[in-house]
Amino acid sequence: MENAALRCASCASEVVADVTSHDVITIEGDHVPFRRHTDYVMCSCLSSYRVSDLRQVVAHVEARMRSNAAS
Repeated sequence: MENAALRCASCASEVVADVTSHDVITIEGDHVPFRRHTDYVMCSCLSSYRVSDLRQVVAHVEARMRSNAAS
């Protein structure tokens, strides 16, 4: 997902810039590897998000974008 940071559901702050199958890309551009299903990222408001759930959100949004582009 390019230029579409994932935002916190509680406070709408940017949580991560992107999530790939291998890592999480922070707002600052750092690549942080995550490999376990129990890994989490935390927002500044202390809301936490499981990385595997964020990966599913990204995959769903990308699939929807591809579907809209094909239409």
